[in-house]
Amino acid sequence: MPSRKLSKMKFSIRKITYGRRVEKKGEKVNANMLAEAESKIAELKRHLRDRDRMIRELEEELRAKDAIIADKSQLIDRLEQWYPETFPADVASLGNISELTIQYVDANEKQTTSVGDARKMLEQYDEEHRLRLKLTEQNEQLLSQWDAALEYVEKVQKQLQAEMRRVNLLSDENASLRKKIKDTVIISKGGVQFIAVFFVLFSLYLYSC
Repeated sequence: MPSRKLSKMKFSIRKITYGRRVEKKGEKVNANMLAEAESKIAELKRHLRDRDRMIRELEEELRAKDAIIADKSQLIDRLEQWYPETFPADVASLGNISELTIQYVDANEKQTTSVGDARKMLEQYDEEHRLRLKLTEQNEQLLSQWDAALEYVEKVQKQLQAEMRRVNLLSDENASLRKKIKDTVIISKGGVQFIAVFFVLFSLYLYSC
């Protein structure tokens, strides 16, 4: 009879020890999940910082391109205003004439302009026009990149918000699990103490018998 009671007491102690091991294992798994979630959040934040830096660089590049386009547009406008007033319509027919000069009388003073100067101004006008088209195309590409960057940032922000909700849920579950473990440990300690006292009393009883 005493040996049977001792066996029951040993079984209870083993059961409590096994329960503690299971609880510690569950706590370790939850801690790993929480650490993994925090790592993902840190990675998402790093991506956000990279995207913010890229957006700032694109903004600066856009402002620089806009300033260049504005300057070139003003120059082209001045050339367009100056060209028809300076040269008659038949200047284009002077293709192979290199020594011929055109006498142009300004409202304020007389000015002699050679055909070579006219060709040079036309070439400069064409070059500025091509440059403006190129800058406009680059500006459109930058705007497209800007839209893509904003779309990516919105996507990352949504992922970050979802991950934050998941982490908060894991934190709540972890806190609840810790509370259960704490309550179980308190009960287990009380049970072990009771069993120990009972075992001592029972040993004294057997000894006295």
